[in-house]
Amino acid sequence: MAEYRLHTPLSENDARMLRAGDVVLLSGTIYTARDAAHRRLMELLDRGAPLPFPVEGAVIYYVGPTPAPPGRAIGSAGPTTSYRMDSYAPRLHALGVRATIGKGRRSAAVRDALTAYGAVYLGATGGAGALLSRAITAATVIAFEDLGPEAVRALTVQDFPTLVIIMILMFIGASPGGTGGGIKTTTFGVIMASVWATLTGRSRVNFLRARLSTESMNRSYVLAFMAAMLVALVSLLLLKAQMHSLTADRLMPVLFEVVSAFGTVGLSTGSALNPACSLSHDFNVWGKILIIITMFAGRVGPLTLGTAVVFKRRDLPFDYPEAKVLIG
Repeated sequence: MAEYRLHTPLSENDARMLRAGDVVLLSGTIYTARDAAHRRLMELLDRGAPLPFPVEGAVIYYVGPTPAPPGRAIGSAGPTTSYRMDSYAPRLHALGVRATIGKGRRSAAVRDALTAYGAVYLGATGGAGALLSRAITAATVIAFEDLGPEAVRALTVQDFPTLVIIMILMFIGASPGGTGGGIKTTTFGVIMASVWATLTGRSRVNFLRARLSTESMNRSYVLAFMAAMLVALVSLLLLKAQMHSLTADRLMPVLFEVVSAFGTVGLSTGSALNPACSLSHDFNVWGKILIIITMFAGRVGPLTLGTAVVFKRRDLPFDYPEAKVLIG
């Protein structure tokens, strides 16, 4: 996996040098458009009218952002599922659109167009719209204002993460009560609050206007540790089991696949054997079983799973003397 910092508009060489799994940070101007805006763009082309933005080298982001909060250029700006634009994308690529940004798989027609016209499809992290919006410094509606959030906007971005599909976000995962996996946002929040309290010399840890109990902090540490060990172990087992088909440079894609499974996100850097499939397509039966187990553990929770299978001992009827251990 290589990392590239690219500036829009993109050239054909920019697109053709990229490979599945590369990290791309975009700067410059990109344009937003979802399915309603795409239908309007097609109507303009059918009438022979010009499009509202320069097409050659353009990057289109499939997004309908939320209203901007005070002091921000834009609200949450997470990607839309890309297949809804599949019927329009080949025509735009033929005109010079060099890249699209979204989430999910693309049709065979889109993949053929990417190859034929020297374009690229970049994946952004679903569920990370608030974080992605921090890379957007300006947003201006340039067409179809009546569509509201689906209007075409020109976004000025700085190091916008696309195929960055950040593993740490997938590892953190969803919030409690959600359908996603990961260690959960509250677990991460408790750990960060504990770290901050330690760094600032506070004896008590406060989080969301409440003082955290020692039990809550201990459970958060154990959960995060068990999750990290699970991801590391499964990644090593996959590399061991798949060494005949996966080379050493597949370490990061394998790790990405495992973290994605743990967070039940469903993102992948792609198969080395079949670009239409995820990397799990390359795994043997045991590799696929490991991915399934990881998804189950991520959804149920490694701590819940661990306490269900480990024999529970009763608390001792007495306490040991308290000791302070030199740490660090």
